[in-house]
Amino acid sequence: MSVLLRAGAIASTAPEKQRDVAEIKNLGVKIAEGDLVKNTVDELASIFADYDTVIGCTGITAGLETPMKVAQAALQASLPRYFP
Repeated sequence: MSVLLRAGAIASTAPEKQRDVAEIKNLGVKIAEGDLVKNTVDELASIFADYDTVIGCTGITAGLETPMKVAQAALQASLPRYFP
């Protein structure tokens, strides 16, 4: 299992971000670096290609067009399962 986080969140020196990243790692969850807003569909598809399932959990906070972009990347990556 992995979680996609922005590079800024991973490298942040803010104590709360460091705590969150450490907690994710302590749970045995891997961190994949990416940005649903800034990465292109091709870049996201390349990231997603390493997985069998992607679950989108962003809601509308990433913008109204982001869920469609993620869905396009999931299709391009030929994912067996995508849950928006």
